[in-house]
Order: sequence, then structure tokens, then C-alpha cells
Amino acid sequence: MLQPGSQVVSVGAWFEGDSAIGSGGGGTDSQGYQELSYTYANTPPAGKLTVVLSIQMVLVSGPWSVTWQPDVLPTAAPSLQATPNSVCEVTEDNRPQLAPVPASMPGKVLLYQKLEESGTWGIVLANLDGSQRQVVAQLGNWPALSPDGTRVVYSYDVLYMADLQSGQVTALPGTNGNDYNPLWSPDGKWIAFINSVNGMHISLIAPDGTQLRRLFDDSNHGALAGWSPDGAQLYFTAPGLEGQTLYAIDLATGEVKTLFILEDASFKAPNATVSPDGTWLAYRDLAMNVYLVRMDGTDRHLVASGSSTIVWSGDWLGIGLLNFNAEDTLVLLQPQTCQAFILPELHGYLEGLHLP
Repeated sequence: MLQPGSQVVSVGAWFEGDSAIGSGGGGTDSQGYQELSYTYANTPPAGKLTVVLSIQMVLVSGPWSVTWQPDVLPTAAPSLQATPNSVCEVTEDNRPQLAPVPASMPGKVLLYQKLEESGTWGIVLANLDGSQRQVVAQLGNWPALSPDGTRVVYSYDVLYMADLQSGQVTALPGTNGNDYNPLWSPDGKWIAFINSVNGMHISLIAPDGTQLRRLFDDSNHGALAGWSPDGAQLYFTAPGLEGQTLYAIDLATGEVKTLFILEDASFKAPNATVSPDGTWLAYRDLAMNVYLVRMDGTDRHLVASGSSTIVWSGDWLGIGLLNFNAEDTLVLLQPQTCQAFILPELHGYLEGLHLP
């Protein structure tokens, strides 16, 4: 437990070389303490450990003022499809004004949440309005929803495949409790995942548990970020001296290309994710704000403030917005049209989205 003081709203703490598969906590109690917890698939770290501390958000009381007069006042560019009800950037100020998701809008949301049934943290699938709630796994983490919305792969002591229609759950051979961050290919024929033992090891496996093969090994710990639309390239991020960097693996040749550095990206959890059409990358910065940037590193712009998780479905972006000492606020944002809706009946960490 940490007691950072009244001005420090959020802190982070983790073991150097951390291989946790999940985490929780972060809220401040009545005595000013913040508790952080980590979940390990097997034996937690032991012996002499180095703890990394990070101050993530500080509250400084105002009032504040600024005087600024540029030589030439710029002309504001009109936003796409801007209307009185449109939101191109979701902020703490405008999120209370967001309309609930329309009842006519179909879709499914995959969540990691604390289960009322068991008191454990597990995986849940539900409609956008919270109806037809289905517990996929009472124990498990790192869930990923298949492109057609019919299967979920998740991590526990091995990688598991859950068929949402039959309810059948199958362990994927050759995987273990250090495998996490599964990511489906666009055609649903492959699952990429990471093994965290002594660095980062990226592998591929077919959904039926066959054709397991290693793609890439690196001493740094990184995360998968997405696939190219044709499934020919797999994207991942990894930290370096200049910050978080986006890379691409050519599955045919095994060649790894360095694409660009994610400006001011969160060092531990940028949560970078590539849009299904391969044109945009969404990621978190050091202040936990969500930025979009084109896949050539240009046109970086803010779309949401104070986020925890980010997922794509089509041209919609699902974002879990942080509420300190409370559950995330879940929203849908379509950056191209500036449409945004809140999902008031859902709670937990947003892990997957399927909008047909």
C-alpha cells in the first residue's frame, strides 16, 4: 500500500521485468492509501526485487489563468459531420452530456469485471444495453473476441478457447500460464499471442490448437497492437530509449520493420491498437489520454482524455474512461463522424467489441 499524499491522484508501482497477467486497485481510501494488486499465472516474483514507482496524475488547485496573443489568429478547421450533438473529443467535461447508445444499435461487448456470482474477476459478454449477459469464464484474463463474435480466447493457466454458442471450452495445446495478449487475425484463422518468460516471444496458433509456431523473440517486454487488413503483417509495440515504438512483422518472411515512435506514449501500458482498415493507430499517452495517429506517424490528434482500455470494431472506437474510485465509463466513438455514445448499463474493463 502507498500513501502518496492528497495532491497525487494516481500512482503506479510494479516490479522491474514484470510478467503479471492482470492488475487491479488504484483507488484512494479514507486514510489516503492507494492499494495496487497484481495477478500472476504461476509463482509470483521472489527474492531481491526492484520496484518501479510512477506518479501518473497530480491534482493542483487553481485558479489558473493564461494570457496569449499569437501574431496571426488561425482559422479553425471545421470538424467532420459537426453538429450540436457531435463529439470529436471525449473529455471529462462533455462525457455527462453523451447520449446513451441507441436501442436499435446491435453489438456485443466483452468485459473483464468482478462477478457478482462468485466474487472473482472473470470474463463477461453482453449486448450494448447490458442485456443477454453471458459469463464466459469465472477465472481468466486477457480475453479476445473473434472477428465474427462467436468465440473468445483467454489466458489462465493455459490459453483457452470458448465457443459462445455451444458453451464448450477447450485448452489450446502447447500453451502455458505465461502466454497472454491473444489477438485474432482479421479472417479468424490465426491467433497471435505473447509469452513473457525472459523477454517477449510472439507466437501464432490456429484456433483449433494446431500449427503452433514462434514468430519473434526480443529481450524487451512489449504488446501486440493489431494486424494488417490482409493478415500479412502483425504489429506490436516495445519500449526503447526513445519511447514506445511500433513494429511490423512480415509473416511470410519473418522480417521485422521499425515503423515510428509513439509520441509521449505511456511507457508501461500504451494499449496501442490498429484500426481494422489499417489506417489509424490508437494509443494512450503518459497522462492516459487517447490519441489517434496515421500508420505513417502523421496527423496525431487527441480523441479522449483519461482512458484505461481501447478497442476497435469497424470504424468505431470503444474506450474505457477512468473514474477514480469508481468503475470505468464505457463509450463508443466514431472519429470520422464525431458520433459518440455512452454505455450506461455496462461496467468493468472493456476488452472486446463486435459491431456488425
